[in-house]
Amino acid sequence: MSKIGEGGSGSVFVVSKISDGAFYALKKIRPKNENEKTLIMNEIALTMLSENKNVLSYYESYDYNGFIFIVVELMKGNLTDLIMDKAGKIPEFLMAYVFREVISGLKYMHDQYRIHRDVKSDNILINLEGEVKLGDFGYAAQLTTDHKKRTTVVGTPSWMAPELVTGSEYDVKVDIWSLGIVGLELAEGEPPYLRENPMKALYLISTGPSPTLKEKEKFSPEFIDFIESCLNKDPRIRPTCEELLGHPFIMTVPTDAEIHFAEYLRDWCNLKP
Repeated sequence: MSKIGEGGSGSVFVVSKISDGAFYALKKIRPKNENEKTLIMNEIALTMLSENKNVLSYYESYDYNGFIFIVVELMKGNLTDLIMDKAGKIPEFLMAYVFREVISGLKYMHDQYRIHRDVKSDNILINLEGEVKLGDFGYAAQLTTDHKKRTTVVGTPSWMAPELVTGSEYDVKVDIWSLGIVGLELAEGEPPYLRENPMKALYLISTGPSPTLKEKEKFSPEFIDFIESCLNKDPRIRPTCEELLGHPFIMTVPTDAEIHFAEYLRDWCNLKP
């Protein structure tokens, strides 16, 4: 129907199903080589395996005429869209709701020994019903109960955990670090080192102190503690998803938060030019 996105891996379109007129998102990707094709097939496999209300739903895929087409659930946009307009102004209970939903999706993955490895606002999808879902599994990795750590360096620099940057063994805790960076995005508009040369960003992440909120006086002690817990440089001390779901900041989420978030998003969309 129309193109709604363009990224490094390909284009995204709104498509409709001929039989019933329902709308979906279609990712159209031309793999550059066999290695990239394997990465895409990995995304498809892990999306298929991750059936959860906080993970983007996968429907089908095709390998045709040099392209791979992936049909997934259509969402209104991603968290980056909201951050660009509303960073630092989103009520904390709504931020807590977004985090709760993302953590719930990550917990589902982590419980099955999967690491997302690219948690960032671009890959957190939202719609006008107030739903929040994890998407884009191009960097996701499958662990096993016997081998619970990996050493491959992948991800987007500003959101990468120190142990990932240095090539050390790492596990699901790298996703927790990335969550903390998303918290800085929500509060300040962008992650640390975004404007630095990528190599310099990686150096600063690995050698510098943990990033922190610049204006702590604007935020509650619970939010500050949540961010700092996620951004502990020692992954052994970093909390698990289960522990984060019991964090005082997440416990502030009211029972009707999804309705409030939907209303907030609709109001925001109505005010946009």
